[in-house]
Amino acid sequence: MVAIRVVMGLTGALAVAGLGLTAASAQEWRRGEYEYFKEPHRFGPLCEYRIRARGSAHVALFGGGHQVRKAEARSVQDWEFEAARLFGPRYSSWTLAMGKELRCDVRGTEFVCSATAHPCRR
Repeated sequence: MVAIRVVMGLTGALAVAGLGLTAASAQEWRRGEYEYFKEPHRFGPLCEYRIRARGSAHVALFGGGHQVRKAEARSVQDWEFEAARLFGPRYSSWTLAMGKELRCDVRGTEFVCSATAHPCRR
């Protein structure tokens, strides 16, 4: 009975340690910084006002400064999330967006990326 408790205790401790390592090693992408540009545009009635989604992450999350594409993909995902939240899922496609701008810079040990566009639907 004591051996079973010890094994169960060790299993629980390893599970908690594994969760801690996962959260600490991921160094999550920090998102949630959005800007809205409620200005007239030339893209017609199927497009909405321009949105900018900005995020950042430690360079180590992407395996080094040379992997900008991963950071760009994260900022596009953030933009799509915010477009869907504001205007609905029909507007959440980066492919359909107009006036797209995608920019990533390395600032010290962080990637700072922004995706800006007018969400559009078909």
